[in-house]
Amino acid sequence: MRCTDVDEIQFDLGEGPCWDAVATRRPILEPDLGSTSTAWPAFSAAIQAENIGALFAFPLVFGPLEIGAIDLYSINPVVLTLDQQQQTLTLSATISRIVLGHAMQTAETTTDASSFSRRMVHQATGMVMAQLGISAADAYLIIQARAFGEEQSMQDVGKDVVERRIRFTQVSDRLEDTP
Repeated sequence: MRCTDVDEIQFDLGEGPCWDAVATRRPILEPDLGSTSTAWPAFSAAIQAENIGALFAFPLVFGPLEIGAIDLYSINPVVLTLDQQQQTLTLSATISRIVLGHAMQTAETTTDASSFSRRMVHQATGMVMAQLGISAADAYLIIQARAFGEEQSMQDVGKDVVERRIRFTQVSDRLEDTP
């Protein structure tokens, strides 16, 4: 499994160390995934067969902005020293500035929906909101459920929504059309 796959699983499930790192604005350290009881049942089950012994998530924050998280993986259980943790926090702060600066420079000039962009999922969330007249959180949850149910990434479902291959309608609308 590639690291991007593990990150995609966290994004699709809405749980995992990166989410906790962002929410708490603190590092999440799991030095031995095989022996620890984690707070992420779906994520833990999804990566159980993978060769991941340790996982560390460091928040990407800049002032009040929560940008994301950096995840570090090891195939063997390993403990980060306090010095290694501090170095990674320093690196995270630097990366936060770079990512934010890059995002601000390219926000107006790019329409790329690459595999590293969540723009497609956000646009699809807006479309589902409009289709169903629901909140952004509920629209996101519907996309997430569809991705999980069809064993696809949210990026793929988002692309199908944006390209109008998937359209969500109210259940009552479908019932009225049924003979």
